[in-house]
Amino acid sequence: MVKRTTIAVIAAVLTITLVFYATASTESGGSSDPPSEATISTLIAEQYPADWQNSIQAYRSKDSNVGAELTKKMEESKSDERIDVIILLKSRPRVSSLASQKSVVGALQDSNIEIKHQYHIINGITAEIPAESIKEVADLPDVECVYLDREIHLIDPREAEEPAQAGSAGSAGSAELAAESGKGTEESVWAEGIDGSGIVVAVIDTGIDKNHPDLYGKIIAEKNFIDDGMTADDWHGHGTHCAGIIAGTGEASSGRYKGVAPGALLMNARILDSEGNGELSGLIAGIEWAVDNGADVISISVGGSHPGDVQSKPECMTVDAAMDAGVVVCIAAGNSG
Repeated sequence: MVKRTTIAVIAAVLTITLVFYATASTESGGSSDPPSEATISTLIAEQYPADWQNSIQAYRSKDSNVGAELTKKMEESKSDERIDVIILLKSRPRVSSLASQKSVVGALQDSNIEIKHQYHIINGITAEIPAESIKEVADLPDVECVYLDREIHLIDPREAEEPAQAGSAGSAGSAELAAESGKGTEESVWAEGIDGSGIVVAVIDTGIDKNHPDLYGKIIAEKNFIDDGMTADDWHGHGTHCAGIIAGTGEASSGRYKGVAPGALLMNARILDSEGNGELSGLIAGIEWAVDNGADVISISVGGSHPGDVQSKPECMTVDAAMDAGVVVCIAAGNSG
């Protein structure tokens, strides 16, 4: 019961904190919040150029088993150009996900298609497929839909009057952030003896600087999910900053930049490179790894550019599966998707 209460408090404070951070650090012109009656369609119209929206909508009804973004990518690609995709498989009565994956993997391997990852958090596979072969794969009996393994990324922050040095000893957290996002709330929670002790938070981001004074000794597991090397270290700074907001001890600043849950431990899933870029498949793999390895809370603060229906998207299915497994998932707002 105490652990559940602690997780709930950390998640609430972390969500408020990440929402503030993400919103303050995007490239928006500082417009006010949209009215509560605004529909999703209205918000999409404001965020994305009309020509881009129309180009996606034009492809939406062509193939029910090929995602709109992937259909557009296929039209723009040469027939032999290889495209990274996420293949979602059908759920069938009395047929396990492993059995359906085995069937599809066998068919793909016979076609000399590269299999990159088989998931178990969702019934899905990532693969690299020639554009000309994608429709054939989508028509396999066990395939529900094939999606583009789209890019995900960080949004460049607006310049501040006194910009913090990402990942530096004094900026794992932020004094201004603490003041704006409910420092009083954090202090009242700490006064109740709740500081994150016994809780593990997985930070799915650019990596974490495990030698940062505020974070030293806190990382209990780490893994690299991108192709630019084997290290899970942070070559960008964003992941370290988020980790500091979550669990920084304030060691480097005499407590001034303490995180919201300084007693929590961290898991480090590096899914973004030194430029802040990655792929959706890496995000899904990072969430799966975090759930498998005992994360209580998952922190995701990345962006993208997908304005379509999200209910059947691979990332939403993955987050739902993580929550079904009992993990609290905190996703920052204000990051362009």
